[in-house]
Amino acid sequence: MAAATQDVPGYYVWEAPGKVVVVHLRLDVVDRLAAEIMRGFGAVPKRGAEVGGVLIGAIQPGYPAIVRVEDFEAVACGYRRGPSYLFTEEDSTKFEDACQRWHADASPSAYAVGYFRSHMRE
Repeated sequence: MAAATQDVPGYYVWEAPGKVVVVHLRLDVVDRLAAEIMRGFGAVPKRGAEVGGVLIGAIQPGYPAIVRVEDFEAVACGYRRGPSYLFTEEDSTKFEDACQRWHADASPSAYAVGYFRSHMRE
């Protein structure tokens, strides 16, 4: 790990050797994501349901670029195709709306930097 990304208090740091991006994920966000995933896991007996949403933060340009994940917004899925996080047209609209709410032009200090999706498959 590069010296600039070591020991970042309050963040989990993910870095792949040779890649031009490093991800700093707030530890409280990790805890809240885990709770959201467990909520989905308990939604369907035996198997659980997948969950997902938009990751919110900012990108610090440089080499490597640092993607800071400061929050997330879960986006509900209707599960019309089973417990997988697969969108219908209506679900896609909800996800696009969430992305638009967190567009960089709307909030230059916190915007959509990615998405997350759990999975319950083997």
